[in-house]
Order: sequence, then structure tokens, then C-alpha cells
Amino acid sequence: MTARDAAVEALLKSMQTSEAAVHAAMQVNVRALMDAVGAIADHYTPPTERLVVFRCRYVEAREDLREEMHDCDDPECPGMGPALIPELAQVEVHTATTTHALAPGGVDGDWWELAVSTWLGLREAVSMMTVDLVGGGLVIDPDNYVYASWLGEHCPDVGPLPERLLDFSASTTQAAEDHDPFAALLEDDSRYLDAAEEVLLSRMDAFKVDPPSIPSHDPDEPCC
Repeated sequence: MTARDAAVEALLKSMQTSEAAVHAAMQVNVRALMDAVGAIADHYTPPTERLVVFRCRYVEAREDLREEMHDCDDPECPGMGPALIPELAQVEVHTATTTHALAPGGVDGDWWELAVSTWLGLREAVSMMTVDLVGGGLVIDPDNYVYASWLGEHCPDVGPLPERLLDFSASTTQAAEDHDPFAALLEDDSRYLDAAEEVLLSRMDAFKVDPPSIPSHDPDEPCC
């Protein structure tokens, strides 16, 4: 092996070590964020079937951000939409029989601050993992580590389907050294994701939880 070959091999090993460290850090971060959602649910509900819903509204961006945007009628166009950005407006903890809503300026204090930090952290983490746009509306099953996100609008003809659904349950356990805990998250044909989506949507229906988005058109209008 030449000196150049040895240097290349050492560089590749260094990159692999760095990538493994990044994945491990992401795993710890996701586990902490999902545990925070669970802590919010535990504070307001008994340990039973729950859903935690994060709802956002769209507000005008700061002046220094508006200059980098153009008006393309998409409120979540990444860096190029109108001068609107998502802002967390309300967090709801749902069970089959009860709902507790947290909002800014209420009596929940530190719990609202935790909710805001968790919402921001989850959106950032999922955006980094999927290299994709992440909606501002979230529905979390904190007991099964299932994450779903919605864009600002959904088609009422299709129904309240999330634009992104992830099952983080495998990512919360200690993974083998040769196992990428996030690889399965990007498999669109995953049977586990199909099952997780069915459970989450059926629970939303049973709890009478509206998706954290608004219809993009009236039901009697043609779908765009």
C-alpha cells in the first residue's frame, strides 16, 4: 500500500467515524425530543392512549428575511415564499375523553416554553434527517414514538393525510454498531410506517382531532 493509499484509507475511516458520531448524536437528540413530548402528555393526562398536537399560524417574517423571499403563494416555500413563517400557536394533549390546550400567555408557563423548544427541535431534526420540507403542524403519539407532520394546507378530497410520518420507536433503543437507526425512516414502502399511520389516523378520528392544517379548497370545488 502506497502512502497515498494509506492516507485515503485513513480519511475514509475518519469520515465513517464522524458519520457514525453524527447519527448517534441525532439518535440522542430525537430520543430527548420525543421524551419531552411524553413529559408534556404525562403532566396533563394519565398514561393511557394520548395524542399531542402542535398547531401553528403564519406570521410575517422579519424585514431582513423578506428581502430573500418572493411571492409564490406557498406559505412554506423554503426561503422563497411570501414573507410568512410558521409560529406555534397552540399545543393540545388529547385522550379519548379529555383535551388540555396550552397557549402562550396562559397559566402553563414553563410547559409552554418546553413545548415551543420541542416543536422547533423536532422540525429541525426531521428536516436534517430527511433533507426535506417539514410542515409546522405536528401530531405525536408519545407512547409509541410516532411523528406526523402537516403542511399549512391539505386537500379535503384526499383527507387529513400527513405529508411526513416517521416511526421513531427503533431509534430510541440502543442500536448495533453496524445498524443505521434512521435508514428505515426513509423507506416509503415500510409496512411499519403503514401500520403506524393507520393507528395514528384512527386515533385522531376516535378522539375527534382535526389535522393541524386547513383545507386548501372547499369540498365541492375541484381538486387542484
